[in-house]
Amino acid sequence: MRGRIEGTSHWVLEAPCEAFFNFRRLRKIPIKWAMYQMKEFLHIKRCSTYQAYGHTANPKECKFTTPFCGCCGLRHNTRNCRNDELYCINYAESNRNRGTNYKIRHRTIDSHCPCYNNEVTAYKKQGTIFSMDNSIFENTQFPYNIATESSNEPLKIFQIYLARAKAAINQLQETASTIKPDVILVQEQYINNNVIPGIPQT
Repeated sequence: MRGRIEGTSHWVLEAPCEAFFNFRRLRKIPIKWAMYQMKEFLHIKRCSTYQAYGHTANPKECKFTTPFCGCCGLRHNTRNCRNDELYCINYAESNRNRGTNYKIRHRTIDSHCPCYNNEVTAYKKQGTIFSMDNSIFENTQFPYNIATESSNEPLKIFQIYLARAKAAINQLQETASTIKPDVILVQEQYINNNVIPGIPQT
């Protein structure tokens, strides 16, 4: 994913449970004399038009066309908001329709919004994905060993460029069984009938 700073990007990695907790303790990973931050990636679906959770602004998912602001709750796009008054439309809707008494003086897109935190809790029950903030991986040699402060056992990250070649992905199984990496980064994988064959699952 493209980063906020020009020339940077975010990589999203899915890691086994043990490797994930080791990564989370590290917080940063050294690659070629540079340190890159890591944090848990939360892919929370929120409609940027209606501000509701569970779907996106894609017309196939959202039936609303008139936007609600994620800051003040008025009928304009969030990026165009110039209002200083904060108003969470999700909690306002709950108070109006369900008789709740939630505090609404915060942005809908605020990470501290209880409604957002409820979505995070539900999302975490589904599984955990890890995000790595990085800009340059092209010339890095893998596997790259990282020793954690609490363990002498290194984490092994294996990166491979497959060039969409069947022979290369066939070799991946053998290579992975030899190196036994904790995380495998695959680029340009071979696809057959919309299926990615040969990716080691354990």
